[in-house]
Amino acid sequence: MSVHNGEIQCVPISKQFYFTTFIRLLCVSFCFSLNFIEAADLEVGRPLFRYFTLKDYGGAEQSWAVIQDQDGRMLFGNQDCVLEFDGRNWTRIPVPGAVFVRALAIDQNGTVWVGGINCFGRLARKRGIYVFESMLQMLPQAVRHFGDAWEAVTWKDRVYFSTNQALLELHNGSITAIPWPETGLSWLLFVAESGVYTHAKGQALYQVENENLLQAIDVDSLANIQISQIFEPNPGKLLLLSRDRGLFEWKDHSIQSVSTEADRWLDKQAVRFGQILPNKLLALTIERRGILVIDLAGKICGTFFEEDGMPDPTFNNLATDRSGNLWVCTNSGIIQIAADWRISAFDSSSGLGRSPLQDVVRYKNSLFVGAKDGLFRLEDGSPGDKAPFFEKVDAVQTSIRTALAHAAGIAIAG
Repeated sequence: MSVHNGEIQCVPISKQFYFTTFIRLLCVSFCFSLNFIEAADLEVGRPLFRYFTLKDYGGAEQSWAVIQDQDGRMLFGNQDCVLEFDGRNWTRIPVPGAVFVRALAIDQNGTVWVGGINCFGRLARKRGIYVFESMLQMLPQAVRHFGDAWEAVTWKDRVYFSTNQALLELHNGSITAIPWPETGLSWLLFVAESGVYTHAKGQALYQVENENLLQAIDVDSLANIQISQIFEPNPGKLLLLSRDRGLFEWKDHSIQSVSTEADRWLDKQAVRFGQILPNKLLALTIERRGILVIDLAGKICGTFFEEDGMPDPTFNNLATDRSGNLWVCTNSGIIQIAADWRISAFDSSSGLGRSPLQDVVRYKNSLFVGAKDGLFRLEDGSPGDKAPFFEKVDAVQTSIRTALAHAAGIAIAG
């Protein structure tokens, strides 16, 4: 049987066909996930991932911060606690009175610092377990009631906490409170090789230098750009991720827009978080949609959207571990995404149905999958449109064991 231009044609099938197709099935099943991206840039399924919920880790649904300690354990800021995951088991580390633990950082000595609401301290390792120790006495008296600790970053031998009252700088065992240029705003922290930066909506971009905030980009030059993240993929090259206007390059004291295949998303939907992945890919969170991965040339390299399996597209934070896996904090759980985005998966959420898949074949630049309940063709996603998905070929209503492309079409056998 042959499929050509949507029509079924009967053709003779020899024993050689069965043998060739069997060998082809083995080869395709081994090479499919590694090679199909080269054949069509947008034939990218969802990445391999694990999803953890409160049933797994025993805390509140929401987590707001994520870091990895020196021994490889993943730590997550949760409600009145820090969650620890060693790759198999979850442990809840109480942080009394913290309420929301949004700030986690690890310094050069491996000490884990924790910030909550009017709560500041560190995790000490005692008898093989973490215990929270309050260090509130380290803070200047005037800022001990700092309100929320929103986030924390580490740069060289310094740790910075963004709080309601001030930017707190921890250095050499002492804390300095650096006043904000304007109070009552949500000041975000960004760390790059060149230093630590901070920005709030409608304000200039500042760089922290010698316990002061120095203006790096003035308000007029920013032209109402609300910065969500700063990347420095190469020394001296800074990329500014805006909340709703895409990417910009900051070079030689000027800002220029960077065109990407993802601009239809980046220009319209809220983008709050970004992370540099291995191979200098950028993972960007599209609020209430999913995660988009692009390279430095702006080319889409992967997507993980709600329609193709993203468990929860409401994002609170993300970070990578030393193996390159991406950890995502959401409103309902924690997602671990495998490091290699070249390997992706298609399943029933991608339109493949639920019957066993038995062969894969490419014909005229389109990818086809034979299954027990018919033949499916992959429709590649268009930039700014939707994720790639499979559509069933209506002309084929039979179970397919093997498929082989030839000049007349696709030969199939049930």
